[in-house]
Amino acid sequence: NICLGKTVLPPYGFNYSHPLQEKLFTRFKIEVPVMIFSKQNPQLWVIISAQAYNDISQYEYLAEALSAEWKNN
Repeated sequence: NICLGKTVLPPYGFNYSHPLQEKLFTRFKIEVPVMIFSKQNPQLWVIISAQAYNDISQYEYLAEALSAEWKNN
């Protein structure tokens, strides 16, 4: 899991899809959950799970995509 830092709670409930998650999918074709944890200290997290069928280049691509999106915000 990757903590991207502090954020604010969304005004929505459980069916909220974070804009970063949508951008990663539409711009980079990466499907990864992006969630906010903790009501008292909300932090933005990207939830990843290593699988045997993934290789290191896919994780590097995710890191590059996150870096690009982080610079755009």
